[in-house]
Amino acid sequence: MDSLIKQPEQAQKSGLAITSLVCGIASICCLGLLAGIPAVICGHIAQSKIKTSPTLFKGGGMALTGLIMGYVSIALSLVVLPILAAIAIPAVVNAKEHAIAIQQVLNAQQICHAIAQSSERADSESAGKSGFPADMGAQSANQVAAMLVEGGFLSAGDLKRLHFDQFLIGNVSKKDPADTILLRSKPAKPYSMVAIVLRDGSGQAVKSNRPVGNVPPRDPQFLP
Repeated sequence: MDSLIKQPEQAQKSGLAITSLVCGIASICCLGLLAGIPAVICGHIAQSKIKTSPTLFKGGGMALTGLIMGYVSIALSLVVLPILAAIAIPAVVNAKEHAIAIQQVLNAQQICHAIAQSSERADSESAGKSGFPADMGAQSANQVAAMLVEGGFLSAGDLKRLHFDQFLIGNVSKKDPADTILLRSKPAKPYSMVAIVLRDGSGQAVKSNRPVGNVPPRDPQFLP
C-alpha cells in the first residue's frame, strides 16, 4: 500500500534564479549593464515564481544574490561610465587635434622649405621676384603661392595636397630673426591646437600661437 501512495514532488532549483546569479557575477566582473539588467530581470521573475510555487521551485538565495549584484553593477555603471566618458572624450579629442596639428607642421615645413629655396634663388639671381614674402613685396598669400608655382618649387597640386590655404603666411624678410613665425595654421576653433613653423624651418604643434620656451617666437604681420 505504501508504494501506491503518491510522493510529493521535490522542488527544483529555478533556472531563472541560476541565470540571475550567473549574470550578476558576470556584471560585477566585466560586463556591467550588459549582464546587470538581465540579472535583475531574471532575479525578480525567479523570486516571484518561487514565492508563488514554493513546492515546485527553489533557489531564492541565488535569485536574491543575482539581484543584489545586478543592482550594484547598474549603480556603478551609472556613476562610473559618465566619469570615464568625461575623461576619455576630451582625451580623444585632444589626441585627434594634436595628430592633425602634427600633420600640419609637416605640411608647413615643406612649404617653408620651398620658400627658403626660393629665397636662395633670389639671392643668386637678384631677380627680385622670389624670396621671403617681405623681400618680394608680396601683398597676399595668393602671391606667395603663385611665386612658388612659377619658380617650380611647388606645383599647384602640391599646394592643394599640403593644404596651403589653411595657413597664415608671415610677411617675413631674410633680415628677420630665425624665431619669427613664417607659417601658422588657422585654428579650427578657439584654443585648439595650431601648427607653427619659424623662419629657420623648425616647427611644432601648440595650444596657442606661442610655444613654450625661453624666447617666444616673434609674430609678424600676416598676409591676407
